[in-house]
Amino acid sequence: MRVCWILIFLSYACAASVLFPLTSIVRMPENDKAVIESARVNGNFAYSTMEGHAYKTITPLVGQILKLGPLVPVNYVHVQ
Repeated sequence: MRVCWILIFLSYACAASVLFPLTSIVRMPENDKAVIESARVNGNFAYSTMEGHAYKTITPLVGQILKLGPLVPVNYVHVQ
């Protein structure tokens, strides 16, 4: 009985992953932003940095590929 429930769960998980594809979050370092600020505090130099990391979500596209009808052969002849 336990094996039956495991198989039902696995089939449901596979069907859910096809119907609702998993979205991945990916780091995009080329879109990062950073701000460096310098100031003078009591005669000393003070620096502060603020960094913003960029992320992007990727959702796979799932669709149906349409197949064309029967292929018609094409002959090419090279004439000199």
